[in-house]
Amino acid sequence: EELADQESDAEAGKEDGKEEAEKEVTALEANEQAIEDNKRAIKNHLEDHEAEPKVEDGKEELADQESDAEAGKEDGKEEAEKEVTALEANEQAIEDNKRAIKNHLEDHEAEPKVEDGKEELADQE
Repeated sequence: EELADQESDAEAGKEDGKEEAEKEVTALEANEQAIEDNKRAIKNHLEDHEAEPKVEDGKEELADQESDAEAGKEDGKEEAEKEVTALEANEQAIEDNKRAIKNHLEDHEAEPKVEDGKEELADQE
């Protein structure tokens, strides 16, 4: 009986040891998985930090391009204003020339009348 009890206890101890070993294996596997997850997280974090300067460079480049575009827009606006001013000055010069030509033609039309008036005055005298 004692031998049977010892064998039974040994079997129970063997069963308990097997369950304990399985728990430890499961815990080790879970730890290994956690280590792999942490490695991935660290790798991703480092890659994010490597990407940050590139993002900042991209933001700066975009800001520079926006600034250049704004300056170009301002230059274009100033150029357009200069062209409008020049066109207005040309229009005014054309109007002035038209008036001068008109006056010149009127002067030429008046000359024969002046001559006629001189002759008539001479005749009257």
